[in-house]
Amino acid sequence: MKIALGVVLVLGLALGLSSRDEEAGAAVIAMDVNDLTDGSTLIIRAHVIGQDVAWTEDGNMIVSSFELQPIETLKGQVSGNPVVKVPGGEIDGLKIRNGEAPVFALGEQVVVFLKANADGTWLTYGWFQGKYTLLSDLGVRELAGTNYDSFRAQILAAVGN
Repeated sequence: MKIALGVVLVLGLALGLSSRDEEAGAAVIAMDVNDLTDGSTLIIRAHVIGQDVAWTEDGNMIVSSFELQPIETLKGQVSGNPVVKVPGGEIDGLKIRNGEAPVFALGEQVVVFLKANADGTWLTYGWFQGKYTLLSDLGVRELAGTNYDSFRAQILAAVGN
């Protein structure tokens, strides 16, 4: 029964995102730093300090929420700790994952390109492309050979600062 429910939920997740989210589709459109910067309203460097996983109100999807503690704001303004919502997560042994959604982990340091949701939370602009993980030496995991300072300079140049 759990397997059948899981299959139905995964299909529902895929269909639900396609019908409710204009960015969802068969493929994610490749974006560079300029595209991500232009499309986002907030870009921050932050620590992931909190996580919550819950069913949506209609019970059709699992959503994970991640609380971010800003270290530096590169574009836009933020007050307090923004919460980023991501489709998928695990509840009671049932795990749902959307391959286009970014993966966050408690304690990691990230650079995120964000757009506001109507409910006051945020989503990553460009799906997984809107989240970069900083390594302990401040290298950017997703950009081999790139450190945070040069990545930051690219973002600020795209912002126009």
